[in-house]
Amino acid sequence: MNSGIAGNCLLYEPEGMFSSVFGQKGTDRFERDVLELPHTDTVIFALGVNDVSYLNEKTKDIISYENYIRTVEEMTAELRQRNIRVIAQTITPRLKCARTMGTFTQEMEELRLSLNDWIRNGDLFDAVADQEKTVRDKDEHGYFFREGLHMGDHLHPNEKGGRLMAETYLSCLNQLING
Repeated sequence: MNSGIAGNCLLYEPEGMFSSVFGQKGTDRFERDVLELPHTDTVIFALGVNDVSYLNEKTKDIISYENYIRTVEEMTAELRQRNIRVIAQTITPRLKCARTMGTFTQEMEELRLSLNDWIRNGDLFDAVADQEKTVRDKDEHGYFFREGLHMGDHLHPNEKGGRLMAETYLSCLNQLING
């Protein structure tokens, strides 16, 4: 079951003409879209790239390192109470997308990198799908979506990028099943 919504955020619900498209923030739909699903044994937690992209002076009290971590820890605890395994996904790069489609500040990138460090190096999750590592490339300005793996927007995976990301998820699932 895929309960993902394109453009969705964990902590923040964007306002304006696209708010209905992006759906309720993850914290508001968690119980309905995840906890209430029958027979769930594994959840892939893949929220954050859009939250980071909305970080600004207006949202800094909502979208923060501390709020993200606290929220993910609380959600993971609820999943654990139901014996549901959690695979966390790192937050994929966005720098070149921002160069062509809008602003992505250094503060946003620092938050993304800090969250990824926490995801990779903590012991909260059963496995980590390091999708940043799967799709990233690096230039003198930082990490970006590797050419040939995105749809032309430097943000969304194309067929090849999607396959590589799926292989990363499958590797995590195999690790959990086979120990």
